[in-house]
Amino acid sequence: MKLTQQIHNVLNRAWSKGNGRRVTTAILLWAGLTVAAMAVVNVRYFRVVNGIPHLPLMKSYTDVTSPKPGAIVFDSLIGAPYLYTGKAWISMCTIAMPHYAADSVKWFQVVNGIPCLPIQSKVTGASIPGTFYFPTDSTGVQVNDGTAWSALGTFMTKTNVSNGSKYTRMGAVTGITGAFVIPIRSAPPTVTTNAANGTDAGTIYIDSLTADLKCYNGTTWQSLDCTGCPPNVAGITVGGDFAKMLTSNDFKTVGYAYYDKDGSAENTAPTLYRWFLSTAADGTGTTTALYQGTDKTHTFSYVDSLDGKYLNVGVTAFANTGISTSPETVGHWLLSNCPPQVTGVTANGDLTFGTGNTQTFTAGYSYYDKEGNAENSSMVNYQWLLYFASGGYMTLGTAATQSFTYTDAADSSYLALMVNTKASTGFAQSDTTMGVWLIHNCPPQVTGVTVNGDFAKMSSNNFTAGYAYYDKESNPENTTGVVYRWWLSATAGGAATGTPTTSGNTYTYADADDGKYINVGVTVKATIGFSTSTETVASALVSNCPPQVGNVRVAGTLTSGNVVSAEYSYYDKEGNAEGTSTYQWYRANSASGAGQVAISGATSATYTLTAADKTFFVGVMVIPKTAKGYSTGTEKTGWSGTVVY
Repeated sequence: MKLTQQIHNVLNRAWSKGNGRRVTTAILLWAGLTVAAMAVVNVRYFRVVNGIPHLPLMKSYTDVTSPKPGAIVFDSLIGAPYLYTGKAWISMCTIAMPHYAADSVKWFQVVNGIPCLPIQSKVTGASIPGTFYFPTDSTGVQVNDGTAWSALGTFMTKTNVSNGSKYTRMGAVTGITGAFVIPIRSAPPTVTTNAANGTDAGTIYIDSLTADLKCYNGTTWQSLDCTGCPPNVAGITVGGDFAKMLTSNDFKTVGYAYYDKDGSAENTAPTLYRWFLSTAADGTGTTTALYQGTDKTHTFSYVDSLDGKYLNVGVTAFANTGISTSPETVGHWLLSNCPPQVTGVTANGDLTFGTGNTQTFTAGYSYYDKEGNAENSSMVNYQWLLYFASGGYMTLGTAATQSFTYTDAADSSYLALMVNTKASTGFAQSDTTMGVWLIHNCPPQVTGVTVNGDFAKMSSNNFTAGYAYYDKESNPENTTGVVYRWWLSATAGGAATGTPTTSGNTYTYADADDGKYINVGVTVKATIGFSTSTETVASALVSNCPPQVGNVRVAGTLTSGNVVSAEYSYYDKEGNAEGTSTYQWYRANSASGAGQVAISGATSATYTLTAADKTFFVGVMVIPKTAKGYSTGTEKTGWSGTVVY
């Protein structure tokens, strides 16, 4: 590492501390050492060579990162020194702009290699000639001529100035805690012009004969020109469609009108463009820096998040002669573009499920954009959902079509579709619009349920269920899905006595059912739509009187070996014919049946007397039964009038 660079690193650390006395000592040390060191050329940091100050050489002052108030650099595009106010870079001749930063200090310092003038309130009286500082009012950079302070432009109108230092000085002077004193010389110092090593561009001193601030531009010495009026900028334009953004969201290529009262031609090379956003129409409020540089074709692209803000472009122009720098002129444009809209969301398909329980729905919607920005159809988003009647929801698909299978459990839910889209230019993203549709299909109904049969005489003990089917949407019946539920109860439709059966549409009557209600519940199903009906019930009272027998007697000759028969009269209230009645023959000790004993195997309507029957009375018990209806009556017994011989 070169000795000069090593010294610079040490010096820069000292300057960065902001201690005026430490800086002064370091500068003096460096000024003495650099006499023996090789000259440093074309560098981007402040240095003192042979006692002469060299400002940092920049292609443009816009290359300085995070400058501090009072910073000075030599701009190679303009060929002159420029000063940073805390808000903007200005010509050192400017007298209409105070500093703006709160982090300024009252002594000369070097921050990141950039020299910064001391900043403080106005100073009066005599001081060392060539002493510089930057006041906090609007009077511009101040220089002392040994008698009084004046703006740099006024100072340079003097015919001569003397009694200054021939070398750079830093430290305390009258009124300044840590001053920066530029050398005053009657002739320029020696500078390096070797092409291989570059030049000492940025070297400055005060000419004692003319009181001019002389700057070496890399080729010649020139005086800083503070005469005349600064140039002006007006009519700033930015290429782009702020009204509708129909073809592009890009804004670029700044245009403006240049004017200089003194007639100085524009130096377009260093024209400075500053792009920034603001929340207020005049460029104030909350601001966001976008770009600062010399590219007049810089491109800014609008995005949704910037809508409602203001795009601002500031232009600073430069003249070839006289006061070179114009004040910054700023143009303001509102970034406003209405977002696209999605309207008329539809789910095209059979929401009644009349053609089948599985349906495919196709999303539909209308696109609208106030400014006429075309839709970017590749950026449409769909989201299908199902909202449950009981609360909650589930997400379905995200395609333009959605297949959905209807079930009874889904009935009274809501099918929903959310759609958003984007415009190709302008405000891109639409809000999300939702369409909602009730999923509802009426269940089938059972009407006219009947219990069919011969309740009067029970010509048959079988009863069948009858019903009528109805579906509001005309969904056909699923005839294989009919469910019958039969049960007995003490009242019509009452609680079951015994276990209900689901044996089909037929129920067979038994004696134990007499006096109870036969109930049948019918549930039907549809082939599509809401599948299952509620149960509909019909009831019928079962009441049939049992058969009766009377006048039971034994007919025939009571002699062993003869056949006797049971004779009786049969009666049934409903006229049900006699079925297979039951018989049992007995022996007894008397005609009233005392001591009766059943004769084994004698269970038919006739009986053949045997020797075992001699001396006993015989009798027959008859239990009447019907062919239909209540089947079994009460038993009755008839006896012979004499004993068997």
